[in-house]
Amino acid sequence: MSGFVKETLPRIEALDVIKQALNFPWEVKKQKGDLLAAVGKRLAEDVYASENYPPFSRSTR
Repeated sequence: MSGFVKETLPRIEALDVIKQALNFPWEVKKQKGDLLAAVGKRLAEDVYASENYPPFSRSTR
C-alpha cells in the first residue's frame, strides 16, 4: 500500500480545515432552570462555592 498518501498537512492546519468544515465551535443554547430539574444536564459555566467547606483547612477523624 505504498504511495497511498501523497501529501500530509501539519496538525494545526488539518484541525483548522476540520473546524471550518464542521462550522465549529457550535453555538450552545443556555437556559436557566430549577436545580432539581437540571439533574443529568451539562453546565454552561463553572460553578464556584461562595465559601470554603468545610470552613477549616483540614478534616479531622
